[in-house]
Amino acid sequence: MHDLTCTTVRELALDTLEPAPENVRTAPPEAAALAELKASLAAHGLLASLVVRPVESVRPRYAVVAGGRRLAALKALAAEGVIPVNHPVPCRVDGSDIPPGELSLAENVVRVAMHPADQAQAFGRLAAGAPPWLPSPPGSASPSGWSRSGCVWATPPRRCSTPTARATSTSTPCRRSR
Repeated sequence: MHDLTCTTVRELALDTLEPAPENVRTAPPEAAALAELKASLAAHGLLASLVVRPVESVRPRYAVVAGGRRLAALKALAAEGVIPVNHPVPCRVDGSDIPPGELSLAENVVRVAMHPADQAQAFGRLAAGAPPWLPSPPGSASPSGWSRSGCVWATPPRRCSTPTARATSTSTPCRRSR
C-alpha cells in the first residue's frame, strides 16, 4: 500500500508546472472538452489538486504526473489573461517511489462517470434554484423523472411500441443501488 505520508499539498506557481512526459494521456484534449474545463475552472476554481514531482532544474520546476488536462486548461486561461501566469495552483507533491506513468494511469483509469440520472437530477435541482447536492424528499418526483425512496433509486416502467423494445422493457420499476 502507498504510504500516504509521502505527499504534501503546496501552492505552486502555474509557470513552474509542466506536463510530465510519463503522462498516459498523449492525445491533446478535444477543443470542446477543453473549453468546458476552462469554463468550470473560471467559475469554480480548481477542485482537485494536481499531482506533481520536482524536476531537476536551475529554477524550481515541477512535472504534472496527474492532472494534465487541468494543467492545459489553466495554462490556456493564463494565456487568455483570465488568470496570471504565476497563479497559485494547489499541487500534491508526490515523494513516493511509484513510477510517474503508473500514477498517471491510476488517476485516469479509476474514474467513474456520473450516472446520467444523477446528473439530470442535479442539473434539474440547480436550474430550479435548489442545491444540487441535496436529494429530493422521499417519494417526490425529481426533475429527471426519478424518485427517491430509501437508498434505492426507482424510475417508472418504460413502455415501448416496437416489438424488440417491448421484449426488453419491464413492467416493474428499474432499480439500481446507490
